[in-house]
Amino acid sequence: MPVKQIGHRFFLKFMDLIDKRAGILDPSAQLSLDVNPEDDGPEPKLRSMRQFDQRSYDARMQVLKSLPANSVGAEIGKYMGAFAQLILDNVKPKKLYLIDPWAASATVVQSGSWYETVDQQYMDAICEMVNRRFSADVADGTVQILRDYSSNAFRSMDDVSLDWVYLDGDHSYETVRKDLQLSFAKVRGGGFIAGDDCRVVDGWWKDNVVRAVTEFVDVYPVELVLERAGQFLLRKS
Repeated sequence: MPVKQIGHRFFLKFMDLIDKRAGILDPSAQLSLDVNPEDDGPEPKLRSMRQFDQRSYDARMQVLKSLPANSVGAEIGKYMGAFAQLILDNVKPKKLYLIDPWAASATVVQSGSWYETVDQQYMDAICEMVNRRFSADVADGTVQILRDYSSNAFRSMDDVSLDWVYLDGDHSYETVRKDLQLSFAKVRGGGFIAGDDCRVVDGWWKDNVVRAVTEFVDVYPVELVLERAGQFLLRKS
């Protein structure tokens, strides 16, 4: 069996293990799954967001504490759902849209990104896991999972219908720029636009997020509330 297929087999096998262990770990340290599709080891690594990066975790929690309870919000870029669980536990939204295409294909501008290291079978498996993970929240109407690109998902929503948006999707400059503009249209006055990775990095996206956010703040009527450890929080005037 090819190594990649072995990796998928172990990935699927341990989805149930994640569900079982999630209930016994520190509830303040939500699970993030580190899975290498080329790894044929006995078990994917399980670690908490807090253990992964304390400064980033603290900054994310500061963002969440700024978001209103019983609100309507959207998270762009779901991946495995670790941050979505933090949102549900801490913000306690009335409605949460989870938006991600779970697509493995990379554009030329994303050359060198992790998207190039996985295939569509892997991403389909993650999407299936996320649907299982939030099945109860979907059933009670709190969560709606939209498997689509952010631009399409935003078009399905009414303007000024959201209290906040959290952006952590495609980090290309054009996509971040478009996501910010679309978020501004969908968020009500006084609402929030937040996001991740607003810093210059050595990775493929370099200064894309910082540049898009800086230009957005210069042009749109928003207030910069927080910028810390890569997190940003804007309030729409």
